Amino acid sequence: MQDIEPYQHILGLKSPWSVDRVQLSVEEEQIDVFVSAGWRC
Repeated sequence: MQDIEPYQHILGLKSPWSVDRVQLSVEEEQIDVFVSAGWRC
């Protein structure tokens, strides 16, 4: 399960920005949050 909504809220991201994915490493005590933007051309 990968619930990205809490991370989006914590970071205060608004459209067009959104959390693309989250990677959790318990061993390294690290959370990587990948952010993307959907721009219109």
